[in-house]
Amino acid sequence: MMPLIRRWLSLPEDEADVVSVLIEGHDRIRDFVELAVVVGERGELGSPELVEDVQRIERYFSKSYPLHVADEETSVLPRLRGRSSRIDAALYRMQEQHRVHEHMIRRLCAQASALSIDPKDAVARDAIGAVARPLRALMEDHLHGEAKVVFPAVRTHFTPAEQRTIRREMIDRRRA
Repeated sequence: MMPLIRRWLSLPEDEADVVSVLIEGHDRIRDFVELAVVVGERGELGSPELVEDVQRIERYFSKSYPLHVADEETSVLPRLRGRSSRIDAALYRMQEQHRVHEHMIRRLCAQASALSIDPKDAVARDAIGAVARPLRALMEDHLHGEAKVVFPAVRTHFTPAEQRTIRREMIDRRRA
């Protein structure tokens, strides 16, 4: 588990702000997508740092990122659905974008794995960049949309008890 996750897992229940946790998740997404862009554009073939970076990218997008998506789709989405047409449209868009990201992330992880196995594979490194650059643009649009509509709706529509329930679900998801 990453240090930020450990920090919020240990907070007392009444200090859990679900939106803050989701925002931290968005920051990590941005960081790892940017790392993938850097690897794809300037990763020094054969270097130990390159291997470490691609392993971190693959680990994040195959293990941690799906948990974030589950937090949004399993814990937040069903509770927000039906609150307003604007929120419903944002939730639909969020889910559709997750499906697009899923395909791109699968390709990114495959190339990261290939580069981890053969750190001198320039084709795999270039393929990482070819996926990471458009993923960065799509993710930024996606994350902005959630921050603009979904997150304020969570703060407006969820009671403290609902937020504690969501936080418990997030914790359970990571401990499983």
